[in-house]
Amino acid sequence: MPQSAAGWALSIQAHARAALAWFGVAMSVSETEVSHPAGADVNPGRQALELIMAALAGAALAAGGTAFWRRQSALARACEPDPGQIFSCLGTWPFQLLVGLPVLLGLAALALRVAGLRRALLVVPVGAVLTLLLLQVYEARVAGTPAPPLWLGALLGVAGFALAVPLVGVGSHWAVRVVVALGLIAPLPLLPGWDAAAGREQRRKELARVQVPLWIPEVPGYPLQSAYPVQDSTAFAARLSPHEDPLRDRREIRSVVLPAPPDFAPPDACGPYHWQVTSDLDSGGAPCERLGDNHWRRVDLDNVEHILHRDAVLIVISADARSVPEVDLTNAVAHLRLATADELATAG
Repeated sequence: MPQSAAGWALSIQAHARAALAWFGVAMSVSETEVSHPAGADVNPGRQALELIMAALAGAALAAGGTAFWRRQSALARACEPDPGQIFSCLGTWPFQLLVGLPVLLGLAALALRVAGLRRALLVVPVGAVLTLLLLQVYEARVAGTPAPPLWLGALLGVAGFALAVPLVGVGSHWAVRVVVALGLIAPLPLLPGWDAAAGREQRRKELARVQVPLWIPEVPGYPLQSAYPVQDSTAFAARLSPHEDPLRDRREIRSVVLPAPPDFAPPDACGPYHWQVTSDLDSGGAPCERLGDNHWRRVDLDNVEHILHRDAVLIVISADARSVPEVDLTNAVAHLRLATADELATAG
């Protein structure tokens, strides 16, 4: 889909996770060095036992969190939002997360402390932060997955909590802490590049599943800003504009490609409007005027649309007449070409 406020929110969330992870690690190492000198209370057998206890706790917490995440994702996909209610599908999960997560982490720290894990109150939150950092690396490398599988979530929890023990636990040598911290920090500069590459690959896969030809217009001064499937990949939409942000430049040319509906009978019924296709609404059959062979035009308030019929598909090219000159829209109609999923994946 095109870049939106939700996309920016996800990007901000991703960078916040990374910043939180680094902050938690730095503060934890600092506190550990002050209160417990390196080499104190060294007992390899007990350290191994503490590592195993922390790993098991991390696996249980991460598996539970992953199960919660997957369940909420499934409910969100199945939810039919109420008209006019933006948050009708949100449910109570934010409250459950804000209240439940601190309670679970506190209970885990208490249980581990009773079981003999030293600095459990420090290991548990640091382990949770490290698990989030590892999850961020996973999300940057693998796009399009709403939540990792349960086994992978548990494995990330094992790794995060196991790394927390030598990082902030009792008896770890300072060199071990430095190596662990550097190993965790090293991927952070690579995350933006990984995330962008994974996003492109996800868009390529989505576009490859589109069931209609990927026709796009080419207009000088209107570069392609986004291309994406609509209506469960049975149709395809694209947006051309001089600027990436539609709020900064309202000049944009929109196009959709969709199977010609059975009731397509111009000039009385010329298929759905552009906004009906991209909004997944029922097809319409507004009238139009004939301009040429398999070419029609219609006006809806300030919106001007050109409809082309090619090989059992309709190509609807539209623009706001107040922002886009008619000559640019006509130019878009005259210069259509077939694109590939690989090249369109770099847009948007």
